[in-house]
Amino acid sequence: MTANEILDVLVSQLKNNFALSAEETKILEESIIIQKAYDASVECLKNGTCRYFNDNTGISAFISDAYCNYLYWLSHLLYKQGYETIASKVYYLNKMLNCVELFYAIELPQHWYCEHPLGAVMGRAKYGDYFFFDQGCTIGGNHQDYPVLGNNVTMYSNSKVIGKSHIGNNVSIAANAYVKDTDIPSNMIVFGQYPNLILKPNNNIDIFWK
Repeated sequence: MTANEILDVLVSQLKNNFALSAEETKILEESIIIQKAYDASVECLKNGTCRYFNDNTGISAFISDAYCNYLYWLSHLLYKQGYETIASKVYYLNKMLNCVELFYAIELPQHWYCEHPLGAVMGRAKYGDYFFFDQGCTIGGNHQDYPVLGNNVTMYSNSKVIGKSHIGNNVSIAANAYVKDTDIPSNMIVFGQYPNLILKPNNNIDIFWK
């Protein structure tokens, strides 16, 4: 789908679920933010391994992996331009359709990607580039401290990174692992539950990125 084709679907979804004013509709239909969000999402997806995306088909509004990426970028860029009310509606639409918590004010990196995002919650962390997460993953705070993630961090299903945790580059958080207030060196796979974490060398770098 092109940016304009997705826009038609988006406006219809917003009108069916929220009170979208004529002025808000005009902002969406005329703003260059729509194309910027589309381009930002394409940049993520073309560098990842999303099997539902290619340069010929573009982004589909009916594939969660791709559409939740696009809706995050749109809500985030709308928020950055001062359209917070519309950003809130796009953010909430993302939450409704894809069961993912990607608040418009968080700063996800230029390249991020997810598979089956249902139940994932991405909080106010500092995210490094080439970030990947699966279903049920959580990044959140503990006593107002939030994680700092390096580049190429991968979170497998139902893993969690909480609090004052510094995660190095090329780190994989294994399924169901729970990291809390812990520093993880670069090039590691993390297993287990805090405080009994197990670290092993990571030999599978970039498996989700081209």
